[in-house]
Amino acid sequence: MSAGAVTPRVPMGFGPALIVLVALGGVTLASINDLVSANAAVTRSLEALERLQALKAVVRQLEASELAILLTGREQDSNVYDAAEGDIVRLHGDLDRLLDAPQQRERLQQLSIVSSDVSASFRSALAAGAAGGTAPPAGQWRSGLVTDALIAAVTAIERAERQELRQREATSSARARKAQSHVLVASVLGFVTILIAGLMVRRDVLERRKVTHRLERANATLAGAVAEAQQRRDEITRLARLTHFLQGCRTSDEASAVIQKTAHELFGAAGALYLVTGERLERAAAWDEGRQLAQTFPRDACWAMRQGMMHEAAPGGTVPGCLHLEGSETATCVPLVADGGAFGLVVITPPGNAEDRAAARSTVLAGAEQMAAALANLRLRESLKIQSLQDPLTGLYNRRFLHDALSRECHDARRHIDRPVALLLLDVDFFKRVNDTAGHAAGDLLLQALAELLGRTFRGSDIACRFGGEEFAMVLAETHLDVALRRAEALRLAIHGLHAHHGTAILQGLTVSIGVTAGSGEGLTPERLLHEADTALYEAKARGRDCCVAYADGPGVRPLPFETLPPMPLA
Repeated sequence: MSAGAVTPRVPMGFGPALIVLVALGGVTLASINDLVSANAAVTRSLEALERLQALKAVVRQLEASELAILLTGREQDSNVYDAAEGDIVRLHGDLDRLLDAPQQRERLQQLSIVSSDVSASFRSALAAGAAGGTAPPAGQWRSGLVTDALIAAVTAIERAERQELRQREATSSARARKAQSHVLVASVLGFVTILIAGLMVRRDVLERRKVTHRLERANATLAGAVAEAQQRRDEITRLARLTHFLQGCRTSDEASAVIQKTAHELFGAAGALYLVTGERLERAAAWDEGRQLAQTFPRDACWAMRQGMMHEAAPGGTVPGCLHLEGSETATCVPLVADGGAFGLVVITPPGNAEDRAAARSTVLAGAEQMAAALANLRLRESLKIQSLQDPLTGLYNRRFLHDALSRECHDARRHIDRPVALLLLDVDFFKRVNDTAGHAAGDLLLQALAELLGRTFRGSDIACRFGGEEFAMVLAETHLDVALRRAEALRLAIHGLHAHHGTAILQGLTVSIGVTAGSGEGLTPERLLHEADTALYEAKARGRDCCVAYADGPGVRPLPFETLPPMPLA
């Protein structure tokens, strides 16, 4: 049985009282049936007496018609006689139906015999007179031959029926009193039983009403819990969807675009995402009315960034508002924290209803936490990728990136034989002397200056890398060997004018040796280009340094013929 259910309880005595009431009702019904039977018997006796009185009147009429027939012999008197006989027969039938006592039914049979005898005698006398015989005189006929016996029989029946009527009336009265007492007792007990039942019903109604109220409160609580659970499930689903997309992002910019598209569905309010750039916050994404928020502002303009925790501000509130918001704006600011530091900010402008803001607070915190984790992971991944592909001293790509770039360019050059790829491998001449005389800091300054020169003097499609130590490499896409040679010579001459300041000293007079190669078609690999450029570089150093040497097919290498091939400008 479920909790809170109430089992109906029957009070003690209610069952026996109900049984007694049913039994008394049966007895009362029997008494009433007996009373009805007695009244019906009385009614039959009264009707029988009425028929007997009528029968007496018909007998008198029969007697009068007989005398009239004897005196006058008129035919109309015969018709009256016949009608009287018919009435006697009809009344005899009614009495046969109404008289139910055995003695009365015997007397009725005797009456029927007497009536038949009287009628037969009269009709025989009439027949004899009609045949020429002598009919008895009317006075003699009236003296007792016809109606006296008939009247006596009717009177006997009437007297007996009146006596039966008195007995039946006494019986009806007794049964009426008995039925009345039964009805009275049944009414009292019925009232008591109904009162008890009413009290029981009232108690059950009150108990059920209390149970209903408890169930309604429990249902309301359960409905609220179900609604909250449904809302929480939807929130988790949206968070999972956001996390799924963020995990598939490759860069912070791609993650910002995903947040801009999914944030409205997640938070149900306008807002913006900011990322730290130096000492300022730059808007990386915005949705709905969040596009009207500031594009950039200092870190200290937001209380959430100062405190490292969520900050809610509303007009007329007890907490200060953020400076990057207008004074009339209600906003929730949540910092994006990773590794103990805030690197971003989520600004949400929720609805003005305080209850709605409270309900959305957990969603905002959970969403900001997911964003912070994903963006921090992407930032770390980008940082590691930069560290793995860039040289920390010069900012140029490193040797690992050089191999990847050469693989891509060699693949294109193998497919398009008319688009060769060229590789320049250069080495700073006597760089060890700079480190030994001016120190490693001075050598680092020269390497940084050389890297800056490489970065600004070649095409955007060309790739400059630090190959290792004081060696650098340049990958020139879609460049023939002669063009690569002239660019290498122009670079060598530009390096002559390179200088750097180290304290009060000026570092200058730097020279380089450059090995150049190019190729396309089948069999072209990064390893082949590196081997050819390295071979040409060693030949340039062997020829006295500060020169450019190109790798040539066949035995040996050849120097650049400066007298016939002027250098090509770098730009």
